[in-house]
Amino acid sequence: MLRTNGTTSTPPSRPNQAFGELTNQLLRGPANSLDIPPEVFSQNWADMNYSNARTVLLAFYLSCRVRQQYLIESLCVPVYENILRSFVAKGLVPGMGFDRRMDDFLAHAWIPPGWDWVDPVKESKGKEIEIKNNMTTMSNIHASRGLDFEETIEQRAKELKKIQDLEEEFGIEFPENKIKPTTTGPESVPRSVRAI
Repeated sequence: MLRTNGTTSTPPSRPNQAFGELTNQLLRGPANSLDIPPEVFSQNWADMNYSNARTVLLAFYLSCRVRQQYLIESLCVPVYENILRSFVAKGLVPGMGFDRRMDDFLAHAWIPPGWDWVDPVKESKGKEIEIKNNMTTMSNIHASRGLDFEETIEQRAKELKKIQDLEEEFGIEFPENKIKPTTTGPESVPRSVRAI
């Protein structure tokens, strides 16, 4: 460079105002190929309210459920059945009548992990309405949270019975979880508690 030539500097203009939008567009490609909402993939929740976020999470939840079901049907069930068959064949598990009642021996359920929501109060009220309108069952609601309905309800019945026993023994009343009888006699206690 000659001494007579001057130098000029250009002001830095990168990244400019469009960089954020460019980044969002670039992240949409891998998010779409993985069937994941772009907001979840990029963790960009700007300018989203509760309803929008819930819609996005439901879309993500659906894609995860599809993957979970595929994993259960393609891996978990065949492996479980093969292992149980081999245990019965080796005599490690008693399997009297296994060949005649194979479906009974192999009956099982896979319950994937559940999902917590942004607003559990709204979700609980929504599930309550769904049950009242016969749109779902208690078993489905428990399964959606990764819980087994029978185990949960039996444990709850034991807790209610224990609370009732402690109140009678010590002459106290717990402020919550009260069993409110509507009639007198054995029918005043819920059937699940009487069964214990």
